[in-house]
Amino acid sequence: MSPSGSSSSSGEPATTGSSTTAVVDEGTTSASTSETTAESGGDTGFPPPRAECGNGYVEAGEECDDGNAEDEDGCNNACEVPCGLQWFELTLGPTLDSEIEGLAIARDANDQIVLAGRLREITVDMEGTVTEGDDTVLVQSHDPTGAMVWAQVLGTPDGDAIVAGVAVDGVGDVYVAATVDAADGGRAIRVTKLAADDGTSPWVHDFDGPFVGEDEIATGIAVGPDGQPVVTGQVRAGAGDDDVWLRKLDAADGSEVWTQTYTGAGSGGFSTDDGGPLAIGPDGSIYVLARIYEDFQTQRGTLLRFGPDGGPPQWTFVPTIGGADQTFEPVAVSVGADGRPVMGVLRAGGFVDFWVTALDASGQEQWTKSRADFEVADAGSDWLLEGLAHSGEELVVLGRYVNDQRLGGSSWWEAWVTRLDADGMPRCAVLQQAEYEGLLPPSLRGYAVTATSDGSAVVTGEQTSSDELALWLGSFRG
Repeated sequence: MSPSGSSSSSGEPATTGSSTTAVVDEGTTSASTSETTAESGGDTGFPPPRAECGNGYVEAGEECDDGNAEDEDGCNNACEVPCGLQWFELTLGPTLDSEIEGLAIARDANDQIVLAGRLREITVDMEGTVTEGDDTVLVQSHDPTGAMVWAQVLGTPDGDAIVAGVAVDGVGDVYVAATVDAADGGRAIRVTKLAADDGTSPWVHDFDGPFVGEDEIATGIAVGPDGQPVVTGQVRAGAGDDDVWLRKLDAADGSEVWTQTYTGAGSGGFSTDDGGPLAIGPDGSIYVLARIYEDFQTQRGTLLRFGPDGGPPQWTFVPTIGGADQTFEPVAVSVGADGRPVMGVLRAGGFVDFWVTALDASGQEQWTKSRADFEVADAGSDWLLEGLAHSGEELVVLGRYVNDQRLGGSSWWEAWVTRLDADGMPRCAVLQQAEYEGLLPPSLRGYAVTATSDGSAVVTGEQTSSDELALWLGSFRG
C-alpha cells in the first residue's frame, strides 16, 4: 500500500515525494531514499520487468523495491519503508493567506484522533488591504483513517487564543487547554470540554490570577486513569516570581478538584519558573516537565512527579548535561504502560542540541540519547526535537530538520520519526519529505505525535510553500 493523501481544497493531491529510512544494523546507520514515483533504476534501454514487488523497480503502489527477499532491511517484502507514511490529510485555511498549523494531538480508546492547532484568518482585498483576525484554536476530530468527523474553532472576544494541549478521556470527550487574552489586558488559562460526537462544549473553566494585567499561561493537559483532566501552566506569584501550576478538574462540570504550585529557590530576587507539558501514568502519577530558574544563565529542564491527589512533588529529576549554557526548553514528556516516564529537553544557542532521557518510576535515569543519536549523516541540518509518545514498549520520537543537502542553494523542512525500544535502541527511522509537484517540495514540520492501538504514529504539523499553508495530519506505520 502506498501513502495516500487528500486535501480539503478542490486541488488534486501531489504526486511526488520521498522518505528516507535510517537502517540500524549492528550499530551502523545508513540512509536510502525511496521515491514514490512510477519507476526507478534509470533508463537501461530495456523495458522494465512485469510490475511486481521484488523486481527492483519502484512501481505504482510501492514505496520502495530493493529487489531482494530480506524483510528486515530498509525495504520490506511488501515493498514498504519501515515506519513509513501510511496516509496523510491536508486542511487549508478559510483564505489563501490564512495561517494554519496543527500543534497538539491525542487519540481515544477507539483510535479516534483529535488535534488542536492555530488558525488565524487573513484576507487581502482587491486593493491589497490586509485584514488579520485574532489567533484562534482549531480543534478537529478524525476517524482512524484520517477522515474528518467534526471541527470547532475556539476563540475569545478579548484577543488571541493560543492552544497549549489537547487530551481525550475514555468515552472520547475532548479537553483543550489554551492561553487566552483576558479583559484586564493580561492573559489567562482556559480549559474547554468538547463532546465526543459533535464537538459542542458543555463547560469552560478559566483561571486568571489575582494580579491585574499579568499573565497566566497554559502549557499542557492530560487525562488520568480516573477520567479527570489535569491542566498545567505557569502563574504569576509576585514581582519577578512565576510558579509552575497544575490543577485537576472535575470532568462532569469543570469545577476545581485541587490546585498545586511549585517554585524553585531562585536567586537575585527572581524565581521565574516555567510550566511545561505533562503526562499521567497508569497509576495516576502526574509528570510535569518544567523549566526551573536558578540564575540568569541556569534554567534547567526538570521533571516533577506529583501524586494523583496533588500535594508537593514526590521527586524531581534534572538530567546532567555538560556545557556552559544551562538554559533549556522543556519539549515533551510521555509515560509508558509500565509507568516509566521519558522526558525531552532542548538547548538553543550557537548549536541547538536536545536530549531524551528515560527514567524508572522512582526517578532513576535509565538511559539518555542526544541529538547525535537521531541525526542521519549528510541528510541536513538544524535537527530539532518536537514530541514523544509511547507505543507499547516502544518510544516514538518526533522531530524536524532542514534538508539543505539535496539541491544546492535551496532548503526546506522535513519531519523525522524514530522508534526506540525499551532500552533506547533504535528499531527504525524515517525522514519524511512533503509530496509536491514542481521543482521544490514544501516545508513539512511535525509538531506533535500520538500512538494508536495498532502501533501507528500519528503526527500533526504544518505544510508550507510559497503560495499555500496547510495543516498536515499523517500516520506512520508501526
